[in-house]
Amino acid sequence: MCYTIIGIIQISTGYEQILLMQEQEMIYEQEPTNINYYYEKIDFDNITGDMAIKNLFKCYQENNDLDNVYKELAEQILELEKIYNKNNKHFAFLYQDLFSGFTVSYNADSPIFAASTIKAPAMIYIYENASLGQIDLNETLKYTSKYYTGGTGILKNKEINTIYTIEELLQYTIYDSDNVAYRMLMDRFGRENMLKFWQNKGTKEIFTQNTIWGYITANDAAIYMRELYDFYTQNEIYGKKLMEHFAEPHNVGEIPDANGIGE
Repeated sequence: MCYTIIGIIQISTGYEQILLMQEQEMIYEQEPTNINYYYEKIDFDNITGDMAIKNLFKCYQENNDLDNVYKELAEQILELEKIYNKNNKHFAFLYQDLFSGFTVSYNADSPIFAASTIKAPAMIYIYENASLGQIDLNETLKYTSKYYTGGTGILKNKEINTIYTIEELLQYTIYDSDNVAYRMLMDRFGRENMLKFWQNKGTKEIFTQNTIWGYITANDAAIYMRELYDFYTQNEIYGKKLMEHFAEPHNVGEIPDANGIGE
């Protein structure tokens, strides 16, 4: 017997983000949009090095009539499409079932203000480079007044001139969505370096603005979430540690992102 397990790559909405774009006079005009859905054949040999997971993937495909699944879902997807098109907010999402390759998306290429979800690709970049020996997680940085900022996090309440390791700043950024820690890490490793890294992975919006914040698309988010998953399955030390951080954040907001947040 094989069991069906659904994996969400990314679901992101623009409910709060669109308010920020209106303040910046970047208002999207809501237009009817079709929900796209398709089946993407899974490459079992490359998706993971875990034989048990490979066998589960194969079992799922061999024991499910995917064409029939499409027919059953088509009516519900069309109803969902009507609901989104009637709404006066700007939405974007992409969902992918890791086991069947079934994908549903809506406005997946439309940029939405990323808020704190932009921290996730930055953290992935740092951990991947640390795994290659290009970043030392024991390196220390000093929290000076130039990094002070409001918003989420606890370092804003700590003493100025305190020394932190890169590893500690990563934990603060992921666990507490700490804006001070994030600013310190971005100053050290550079937005442009991360932009090149993610553009090579296929993203279109991440870090393209001249700011450490900026915009993201649902397709971009799916790319970095898949990169996180691949890194987790392929790297026993750094990949596992990073996934553990993301799995147990302290600062959980209204819009979860495996499990980072966008506020």
